[in-house]
Order: sequence, then C-alpha cells, then structure tokens
Amino acid sequence: MKNLLDELEQEHIWIEKEIAELQNAPLDKTQFLKFLNFVETHHEKEEKQLFPWIAEQTWLTQGGPKCTYFMGLRLDFNHSAAVQTALKRFVLSYPDFKFNDPEYFTWLQSSSPLSIPMEEHQLSSRLKECLLYILDCDPQQMTEDQSLGKKLLDNYVDLLKIHLVKERDCLFVLCRQKTQL
Repeated sequence: MKNLLDELEQEHIWIEKEIAELQNAPLDKTQFLKFLNFVETHHEKEEKQLFPWIAEQTWLTQGGPKCTYFMGLRLDFNHSAAVQTALKRFVLSYPDFKFNDPEYFTWLQSSSPLSIPMEEHQLSSRLKECLLYILDCDPQQMTEDQSLGKKLLDNYVDLLKIHLVKERDCLFVLCRQKTQL
C-alpha cells in the first residue's frame, strides 16, 4: 500500500504542476488532452486500487481533524454545486450531448466517507466529457472569458485543486497512519 500511496502522491504533484501551467499559458490542445487523460487514469487507479482497500478497512468510519475541516468547507462553500450548475448549463446549451454512464462500484456505500471523493471523481469525469465535446465542436470557447467552455475549464481546475488537497492532507494521511500500525 505504501508504494501505491507514493505513486499517487507523485501523480498529484504532476497534476498540480500541469494545473499551474494551464492557468498561466495559452491552452495547448495536445497538452490539455494529455492532462485530461492522465487525470482520468489517476482517478481510475484510486477507484480500482486504493478506494476498495480503504472501503474494506474497519477504521474508516470518519476522517481526522483535517477531514472535518474539509467537510466544513464542503458545507459552507459546496464546490460541487457550482460544478453541477455548470454541467446543467452545458446540457441546456448542447441538448444532443449525452454523458457516458458512470461505472458502478460495489464497494461504495452511500454513508462512506469515500462517497465524497467518488462524487468529485464523477463530476471531474463529466466535466472532462463536456470539455472534450467543446474542444471538438467549438475550441475557441475554451479561451473566451465569459464562454461556457472557459467556465467549465475553471470549474474543472477548481474542483481538481480542492480534491487533490483533500486527498493529500486527509485521505492519504489516514492511509499512511493505518498502514504503519
């Protein structure tokens, strides 16, 4: 488990570096597609290797102090609601678009603390689908300040940033503590 956590943390560092580049440079379609695919692969690794292991652990009934802090942020600012609003706007703007059905995870219980990172993974995946669609049909929307594409891109980046911090400062910390016992 330690090796997997090390690998995931290294991937987080790469994702954070790419986010900084995304925010500070003109959008490079090839690099952006590489980034989107890497994030998707990273999330799949968490969903298929880390999260099922965590779900089997009896100690996972709640997080520690940092996790409580992030839950407070979620309740106060509800970052997911902004993403859901942007997704609804996208669906209204592109009525012919259909989302891929999400994979069902048998280990995921609605009361599990893992339901929060999984919800964020699902929102991230939906945003990725929207961004890819816009890149194909109207790439200029990705750079115009008030465009739907730019707002979706901003939502994607904001969601990823808070998600990565929560995993690094809460979930991974708990995992490391429990694997050292």
